[in-house]
Amino acid sequence: MYFYAFLILALIFFIIDWYFYRAVKIYTIRKSEKFKKTIKYTYWGFSALSIAFLFYASYFYLAKEEPPKFARIYIFGFLFIQFISKLLGSLWIMVHDASTFFEYILKQIKKQDKEKLTADELNNSGKSQNKISRKEFLKKAAVITAFIPFSSLMYGVLRTAFNFKVKKKNVPLRNLPDTLKGLKIVQISDIHTGSFISDEP
Repeated sequence: MYFYAFLILALIFFIIDWYFYRAVKIYTIRKSEKFKKTIKYTYWGFSALSIAFLFYASYFYLAKEEPPKFARIYIFGFLFIQFISKLLGSLWIMVHDASTFFEYILKQIKKQDKEKLTADELNNSGKSQNKISRKEFLKKAAVITAFIPFSSLMYGVLRTAFNFKVKKKNVPLRNLPDTLKGLKIVQISDIHTGSFISDEP
C-alpha cells in the first residue's frame, strides 16, 4: 500500500516538472538548438534524479529504518525545496492558463471566434512585437518565483545548516551582589536542527 503511495507521489513530481517546464522553455525561444538541448537535458536530468531520490527515501520508510544523516539533510531537503519551489512557480502558469481559458469561454459566448485566433494571438493583437506578451511575462515570473526560494533554501541547507556562531557579550550591572560577579548565562536559540537532522529521535 505504501509503495503505491510513493508511486503516486512520484507521478505528482513528474506532473509538476512537466507543467513547470513550460515556463522554462520560454527562456530558450530565441536561443540556439544546442542551448535548447542543454537546458532540456539538464532539467529532465534533475527531474529523473529527484524521482530516484524519492524512491531511495521510500526504501527507508517501507523498511522502517532510520535514514542516514546525509539523506535526511541533503536528499530529503533537496526533494522538499525543489517541490515547493516548482509548485510556487507553477502558480503563475496556472494564472495564465486560467485567464486563457476564461477568455476562450467569453469568446465563444460572444461569438467572436470567426477569425479563429489563438489565445496567444489575442494577447498579442494590436501590440508591438517588441513588447513582452502576457504569456511570456507570466512564465518568466514563474521561473523567477521558483528560483528565489530554491536558491535561498539550498544555500541554507548547504552552507548554514551547521554554521553555528558563538557571541559573547558583557552586561554591566550596577549594585550586583558579589556572589553573582563573574556569573555566565548561556542562551541557545535558532538552531533549527531538531529530529530532522539529529541522530536522536
